[in-house]
Amino acid sequence: MLLLVSTNPTVDRLIGLPHLSTGQVHRAASISLSAGGKAINVARAARNLGVDNQLSVGFLAGHAGHLLQDLMARERLPFCWHYAAQGETKMSHLLLHEQGDTTVINEPGPIMSAADWQAFASLVWEKASNSRAIVLAGTIPPGVPPAEYLALCRRLTTLQAQVFIDTPGATLQAVLTDPAGMAIKVNRSELSQALGIDLTAPGKMVATLRVLIGSGAKLIGVTLGSEGAVLADAHGIYRTCNSPRPQSSVSTVGSGDSFTAGLVTGYLRGWKLPDSLRLAEACGIANIESPQPAQFERERVETLMRLIQIEAF
Repeated sequence: MLLLVSTNPTVDRLIGLPHLSTGQVHRAASISLSAGGKAINVARAARNLGVDNQLSVGFLAGHAGHLLQDLMARERLPFCWHYAAQGETKMSHLLLHEQGDTTVINEPGPIMSAADWQAFASLVWEKASNSRAIVLAGTIPPGVPPAEYLALCRRLTTLQAQVFIDTPGATLQAVLTDPAGMAIKVNRSELSQALGIDLTAPGKMVATLRVLIGSGAKLIGVTLGSEGAVLADAHGIYRTCNSPRPQSSVSTVGSGDSFTAGLVTGYLRGWKLPDSLRLAEACGIANIESPQPAQFERERVETLMRLIQIEAF
């Protein structure tokens, strides 16, 4: 089973606008609601790739939390939640307009008490025992110390399942202090900020990946935007080259999560690193062609995979 751990899920409100200008009144051309957040996007993308044996575990609160449950049920994405007594699950406002990429406004999410965190961590541990892969993706709610997040990640690595981590900021910094046994997915900006290193130069990126793998990380995947992606483990470092451009650039929201879903699916299929990277990159590109995060067709991914080239560093 694939277990998706959603520490700070969201209700995505996708608003279509003809244009976007600050200080102006706008009339929406379209509105749609969906369950969101990084882990849920990974769940959706993985199912698009054929990973049906999965379960999402998340932290919910308030009326928005009930709405998110309804949206998950509508998509038939299986879930199990810890429900907080106070607060409101966050909403994310995705403004889709013609000036460029989607503009996103994220709320902070409910404050998670120490008791809520302990109950949530216990639920995750309970559901993790039968998992082949565990994905912890997204931010943590206000009130949770990064050290507690790291402690949960560390405990999960004692299981037979491979633990995948995709988290930004202080939680990423905590994970990078002790990455042993973990598969980590980041974008270049997140990794640069967490380590305080400029990773623009390929040589600097390769050296950094080797240090992290030497510290015990099982896998490091770094997305580079239009420059593709890099994937490293103890056996080698690979990068995409000459990747096809999207047929249409609608929205990059969810592309990193779709990339993660490709990595996890490759792992579950027992694929070698270059093939997993090819699948992950194809998922990220296919996502850009859709206004809804992590909504793409498997056939499109398969077409893109045939066009993506991989080379070893």
